[in-house]
Amino acid sequence: MSFKNNLNTQVPKYPSTSFTLIELMVSIGIIVTVIISAVGIYIYSIGPQQKTIATTNLQQDGQLILNLIAKDIRMYRWDYGGDCVNNPIHKINLIDNNSPVTLVKYQRCKWVGSPPSITDCSVGETDCFLAKCKGSTCPDSCDSSYKQLNMTDTYITRFDVYLNPPCDPFASNATEYQIPQATIVLELKSYKERFGERRIKLQQTVRQVYQEKSQY
Repeated sequence: MSFKNNLNTQVPKYPSTSFTLIELMVSIGIIVTVIISAVGIYIYSIGPQQKTIATTNLQQDGQLILNLIAKDIRMYRWDYGGDCVNNPIHKINLIDNNSPVTLVKYQRCKWVGSPPSITDCSVGETDCFLAKCKGSTCPDSCDSSYKQLNMTDTYITRFDVYLNPPCDPFASNATEYQIPQATIVLELKSYKERFGERRIKLQQTVRQVYQEKSQY
């Protein structure tokens, strides 16, 4: 009798602990929303910091270039090449009176081909770097004798030089004596900027010293 009663005893039922498909989809949606919100907050917080770092790097790079150019302008004299120049010019040609003659040239160049080689960069192009050539021979066009000056993560988008006077004041037919000076306008762009484009423009006026000393 007791065995029969045991058979009739109902087995307790426990509530199911599994998730339904709707509950699972809702949970996933909440998790995705939280992750997207967190990523958005992170990007928003680091964006200004990266912009500040990019601007600082551009300013430092540009100022180093301008200081280097200013030093050379004061040490050498402008090579007018016997002609007057039309401002703005996009190159710097310097020379001294030593023997052998030392030339210093600055201009924008770019990398092309594979393996890459250096060639001239036109006025409208932006993927360019500033290069310098110094020696007894420096070609007018960019080649392997030109060395890159700016950092590899920046472009030189503008390099304008306003020379005053535009004609050689020390030429035999010059009518007025005036120490040459150059106003250099340099624009740099960071191509690793992830949150918008970052550009800066720097300007500096440098007075020639070399020719002035040679007059006395």
